[in-house]
Amino acid sequence: MTKGKKIIIAHHIEDLTLARYFASKDIDLIILNLDTRNLAGNKEFIAQLMLWIEGPKLAGTGSDPEMLDSLERDLAGIARIIARKDLYALNGKIKPEVIAQWLEFDNSYPDPIPAQISYSDGHHLSPEDRLASIIVIRANGEEKTGIYDFSVMEDFFDQLTSEA
Repeated sequence: MTKGKKIIIAHHIEDLTLARYFASKDIDLIILNLDTRNLAGNKEFIAQLMLWIEGPKLAGTGSDPEMLDSLERDLAGIARIIARKDLYALNGKIKPEVIAQWLEFDNSYPDPIPAQISYSDGHHLSPEDRLASIIVIRANGEEKTGIYDFSVMEDFFDQLTSEA
């Protein structure tokens, strides 16, 4: 990654369709919501992701400590797992130090500070998004299970690409 390129994080991903879409957009990190499945379901979901996507780092978050511990042991070196209670600051935003830990910052990534992080729904590129070095996207808009209208997010990524 070159300096100046925005770090894009897809947050609260619950299905393979969204994960594949975001991976195709060359994002840096996919954060999975692990509260929508049981342990076996999450293991199967992550195994499918490993077959279908390439590129972004994987992380997961959830509320069940036993499941998270089990996934952390099983996925060591594949995905970073963190408890939901440890993920968010009091303002409801992801803690910059957690983003740093997940991305394993080195000389290629800027050190995150809260002012550099923008939160987006992926529908339009806001002035904050334009200034941020890290954009966290939480996608919504599932029309039916696994079916999305990606045209709005396509416009968002087109704007982002034209900024580069």
